[in-house]
Amino acid sequence: MTRFFTCRFLIVFLFVAAICGGGSVFAQEQTNSAKKDSVPVTAPFKYTPSNNDLARLGIFEPDPPNLVRTFVYDAATNRYILYERIG
Repeated sequence: MTRFFTCRFLIVFLFVAAICGGGSVFAQEQTNSAKKDSVPVTAPFKYTPSNNDLARLGIFEPDPPNLVRTFVYDAATNRYILYERIG
């Protein structure tokens, strides 16, 4: 009986050791050469905006100084109405 459990324990131990890998195993390849993460940019940098950039051009600009916002409560519809007027 003792021999049966000892043999089973030895087999389980060898199986776990084989799966875990007794040596040093790396999941990623290690190289000795140092790689750069960025690309050098030559000066002057020429930027040509895309059509999407041109379409979004005025979205993030600040509001003009003569913009007047007024909120009016409409009791008939029970809602607030926002009026934005320039000048």
